[in-house]
Amino acid sequence: MLGLIKKDLLLLKDNIILILVFVLMLLMMVSLDYTCNVIPFCEFFFIILIFSLVSTFSQDSKSNLNGYAATFSKGRKNVVTAKYLVSILLILILAGISFGLWSLEVLINYRGSFYYLLFESIIPFTVWTICAMIVFISIFYPLVFKFGVSKAMIIFAFVTVLSLSMDWFEENIETVFKFFTDQPDSGILLTILSLGGSYFLSRIIYSRKEF
Repeated sequence: MLGLIKKDLLLLKDNIILILVFVLMLLMMVSLDYTCNVIPFCEFFFIILIFSLVSTFSQDSKSNLNGYAATFSKGRKNVVTAKYLVSILLILILAGISFGLWSLEVLINYRGSFYYLLFESIIPFTVWTICAMIVFISIFYPLVFKFGVSKAMIIFAFVTVLSLSMDWFEENIETVFKFFTDQPDSGILLTILSLGGSYFLSRIIYSRKEF
């Protein structure tokens, strides 16, 4: 298990370094009292993370890790568990970085409104981001374990484009965001349940898959 986690982190090393470079750049901008909006940069971190996590599945296929893991009694279970643990770990780390950068910017440039913005914007947005990312992997990972990276991306992209083309999508997104901000406990609980369901579904799919 630990070896699989280290393997994924090594595969993500270059992308993590890229994110750290952006973090240092933003810290310099904020510390120099330069008014900047760190939110788009923080969102960019998570976009990098999504593509990075997807790339680890491709690397596993190229190295035939799946066939190798299938030869061990708990190999398949450990592969699935490692993917989810690494993903959650990185999501929490990036959310913490985003929270710290945004708080620092607000503290420097909007000190008088810091506590208001902290509880009304920074914390809700951070919680929303964590939940959104977890819901993403909860939906996407079972597809990858079932169909592979290429087919899963096509399916996910098709469903996403179809949803974006419908008028109700934007209204529902606003409703979901309002739900998470108004009822954070329920939103977090639903996110945890979706993650747990996704994890066990991925384990079932992967345990029955032939290599």
